[in-house]
Amino acid sequence: MIKDNSPQGQNENHALSDERLLQFIGTRFGQRPETQERYAEAIEACGSIGYLEMTIAEIAHMFGHTDQCLRNQLKRHYPEMMKLREQLRERLGMNKRPIRGVSASTEAKYAPAIELLRTTDMTIREVATRCGVSTIALQSHVLFNHRDLAQQRMSKRLEALDKKATGGMSGTGRPNAPREATAALYAEALEMYRTTDLTVAEIALKCGVMTNDFHGYLRRWCRSDMAVREKLHQERLEEQRREREKAGARSRIALATQKYTPALKLIEEGATYEEAAKTLDVDRENLYRWVLSNHPDIHRREHQNQVEVLPNGKECAKASWAMFGEAVEAYLKTDEPLARIAKRFGLHPTSLSNFIRRKFPEAVERRRNKT
Repeated sequence: MIKDNSPQGQNENHALSDERLLQFIGTRFGQRPETQERYAEAIEACGSIGYLEMTIAEIAHMFGHTDQCLRNQLKRHYPEMMKLREQLRERLGMNKRPIRGVSASTEAKYAPAIELLRTTDMTIREVATRCGVSTIALQSHVLFNHRDLAQQRMSKRLEALDKKATGGMSGTGRPNAPREATAALYAEALEMYRTTDLTVAEIALKCGVMTNDFHGYLRRWCRSDMAVREKLHQERLEEQRREREKAGARSRIALATQKYTPALKLIEEGATYEEAAKTLDVDRENLYRWVLSNHPDIHRREHQNQVEVLPNGKECAKASWAMFGEAVEAYLKTDEPLARIAKRFGLHPTSLSNFIRRKFPEAVERRRNKT
């Protein structure tokens, strides 16, 4: 009896075990569901003992197919069925022709190409060009007569899909490397990237290439060079940080002393902080804090020189008293309304009111009690 040669049985025996490989292979090595359904009855008949007396051509004609198309289906997806069928027909004396297979001349013609495919990672197109044969014919020869080679090469491609190592094989069978024209275009720029400290934009400008394109070329094909450059950059930053730490606080103090010493001399000569800062173009608050921290005696003396002692014993800046002094005295000695006093001395009523409430709260309270 012939073995179970139904489409389902044959698919179980001969289909590739890896589902991802089947998805990747697609129509080149797999079988479309609609194609399998179209040839299902004819394939089942070829595997049935009831149709053993009929030739493949007769079976194909019976189910509306051509002889060559049905034979291609059997060769590609059910090779064992076709071989067993012809052996049985030969044994029973039904086969008038010898067992079909590749001829010696065809095998010799494609032998060098098959050897290259087994020993290298070249594509079928590249091998066909080198050996001077048709690409389609070589591809069909591999599919029909060297299925182990086809599956071996596709397994390598599947592994390459997961690794994606630069320089190795890609999922298409080609080397995972830039094309020769692309590598030549960026050769000079890549050399400058490896040997200089110029930025990618500066290198692209000098070499006449697009900055974004060159940066994309580096990210895809030169990640090791980018890692080396980034490591050197980090090392330089770390060295600069160590140098700053060595300088430490002494360098900062020395710079501050050099910067604020001329202003300190002006303050000792009687200038205010504002005048000294404006004359030497330095920040007034920084100058104030530096004098307070490093020369507290000068700061104390300067503070006393710029403070006015009020009649009630409180203190305020001399500039503030010079502005509000006459108006405050009028407020203390008379009952004239504050708004009129402010208007008479050219002051804003709110500013004068705030100053009096802060420095002379008793006078404000006294006027409130009178009313």
